[in-house]
Amino acid sequence: MIGLTKTELADYVLSLGCESAINLDGGGSSTLFMDEKIINNVTGDEDEALGEHPICPVSDAIVIIPNNIE
Repeated sequence: MIGLTKTELADYVLSLGCESAINLDGGGSSTLFMDEKIINNVTGDEDEALGEHPICPVSDAIVIIPNNIE
């Protein structure tokens, strides 16, 4: 689910049965990192003009670790 508006995100988490959720930062610093790979490209106007897709440092993260890892 990359590229949702806040309304679409709210509808999606409600469809999953969530009773509460948080939205940290949906701007240019948002990076989806999964299975040791970056899933999306973070861009801003200046970055796009240069053809660059930098990773922005952030101060918060949600980490999901399955409890069945051996």
